[in-house]
Amino acid sequence: MLNSRWALPVAQTRSAALRYEPTMGTIRRHPAVLAAELAVTAPVVALLLFVIASAWHGIAPSVPAAVPALLVIAVWLYVAWLRWVSASLTLTEQRVVLRKGVLSQVERTIPFKRIQFVGLRQSLLGRILGYGTIEIGVAGYADPHLFEHVPIRVARDRLLMPLA
Repeated sequence: MLNSRWALPVAQTRSAALRYEPTMGTIRRHPAVLAAELAVTAPVVALLLFVIASAWHGIAPSVPAAVPALLVIAVWLYVAWLRWVSASLTLTEQRVVLRKGVLSQVERTIPFKRIQFVGLRQSLLGRILGYGTIEIGVAGYADPHLFEHVPIRVARDRLLMPLA
């Protein structure tokens, strides 16, 4: 949950389930997702920093080029962190609440009674790093609800135990 006043989604919706039911835990994406996003976007940020350093001396010679470079790096890190933290799977005593999105937020509330199956899927890299995908099959839906790149051990402990 983002409580900081600097967080972009100023007023995240709180479902009635999370407001009135005690939560048994929240599962977030694996930290490797954040590291991967930073690694993939780093070349674009480096190119942007090079352009800023080249052009900045002509635009505002009295201000060191490190000032806009630090601003670009801070925004880049904040956006990557915000995208990582904006997805969560929360368990209450009676339901599962899936949340995704930064600007466009989606929240799915699934009562335990309607869950038909829970599947855990891992790729080879996921096995090495310890993350995978949770599939939640719900009565009335053809496709399962997916929550990707979560720590598998945490998911097993928190999600499968209440269903047993």
